[in-house]
Amino acid sequence: MSTLSAISQPITPIDLKPPPDLSTALHGRALLIGRALVAIIFAATWLCFWHAVTFWPGHPRDGMGNFNPDMAGHYSTILDWLLMGVSTLAAGLILWRKSSDKMGLFSAVTILTFAAANTSAIMIMEMYSGNWQMLAACVMAMGYGFLLIFLYVFPDGRFVPSWTKYVSIAWVAWVVTWPFVPQLSAIADQLPRGLVFGILTPLYLSGVSAQAYRRR
Repeated sequence: MSTLSAISQPITPIDLKPPPDLSTALHGRALLIGRALVAIIFAATWLCFWHAVTFWPGHPRDGMGNFNPDMAGHYSTILDWLLMGVSTLAAGLILWRKSSDKMGLFSAVTILTFAAANTSAIMIMEMYSGNWQMLAACVMAMGYGFLLIFLYVFPDGRFVPSWTKYVSIAWVAWVVTWPFVPQLSAIADQLPRGLVFGILTPLYLSGVSAQAYRRR
């Protein structure tokens, strides 16, 4: 009797849909483009830093809106080189292991550009007008901009929670204006510092909370 009842049970159809692809590996043209972009960003970041740290000693100026050699003392220069060296080593190790992975590529450029954005050399060069000021502003915008996106998408490349996608769109739209519209820039020292702190702090805390949400 039990056998007959078991046979008469309806058969549940098997779900033949493939599982969602959670891989972050890149292939073909996408991989070539990704690696090329990383190479360009690395080259531009190091070129900007090299010019910033070598520009000061040969161009002592007064304090009337020009470079002040006192702001580029040996102590700050050593710390800058140390920060760039460690970040480049970390980024290089990631690329060595994950050069075909979009999160590996993105992690590497985030580490390098964020480190460069926090060097005294690039921060000071961004404050003054000149041919290199735009590049310094772009490096800083990438560093601070990539960091929040990284917190939203690490480690699988997906925006979790889903609302982080919409915050990221607004964030990118704002960050891309920083090098070109100083009045809207969080790095140009033209907005009130209290306002900048009040905007950036909740945003980065939302990135930390997104990482905590993934690990709950």
